[in-house]
Amino acid sequence: MRRAPARLYDSTLHRVRRRTPEDIHRQTGPQARQSRTELRTEDQPTNQALPDSATITAALQGFIQEDLLYDREDLILDEQTQLLQEGLVDSMGIFRLIDFIEQEFGLAIQPSEIQVEHFQSIASIRTLIEQQGRSA
Repeated sequence: MRRAPARLYDSTLHRVRRRTPEDIHRQTGPQARQSRTELRTEDQPTNQALPDSATITAALQGFIQEDLLYDREDLILDEQTQLLQEGLVDSMGIFRLIDFIEQEFGLAIQPSEIQVEHFQSIASIRTLIEQQGRSA
């Protein structure tokens, strides 16, 4: 006994339901805009007074040594150690560094500030933090 061939494409299955005025108002109305704004502002770190340069440097050295280079206990970092050139920090490490900076110092690093030259060394990262702190 032969079956009827299966339909590979059924145009009735892929119809999109038209949005009603209630749906449109719910998605674009004042309450929807307010809730989207609240989500954005909750995720952004709060600006706080920055510590001095030595404290920033020590915090960065500690984070990089303990969280990013935990398997390289013999390595001693200084302010001028080339993190990217020497392969000590990779792209995921940069994002972890950005998260640390935002959490530790209450800054929001803008995507336009994520550039290689800002993450070459601890000194360049500290300069980025101080610049972000002044502009905030």
